[in-house]
Amino acid sequence: MAFSEKLDAWVQRNGSPPRDRQTDDIFADLRKTLSKTAELMEAARQHQRTFLAVEIATGLRMAEIARVSDTPGAKARRTAEARRAYEEANKWLSGVSVYTQERKLEAQLRTLERALQDLGEKF
Repeated sequence: MAFSEKLDAWVQRNGSPPRDRQTDDIFADLRKTLSKTAELMEAARQHQRTFLAVEIATGLRMAEIARVSDTPGAKARRTAEARRAYEEANKWLSGVSVYTQERKLEAQLRTLERALQDLGEKF
């Protein structure tokens, strides 16, 4: 029991000082900053998802136009545009953590990849 009392006394002497108003304010500001950072990160992820969705949709549309094109020049241009959209989306998706929303985009990107393969593109 004596050891426990000595330990309690040591903790009271050497433990953390009681928190004051300034410390509370600092932690409140820190919580606000962390909350705002989380909001900004989610907004950035949403903008990135929107960009990727548009890029993939553009690629799919260009691949479809290339597929039905009658002239070789138009087909080649549209295929090249679809490939650029694929490459850009693939680059962006490879650099992000995959959340549920990005999994849907990855599936759409694979659809674009198959469409490009049907047009003769090699991966």
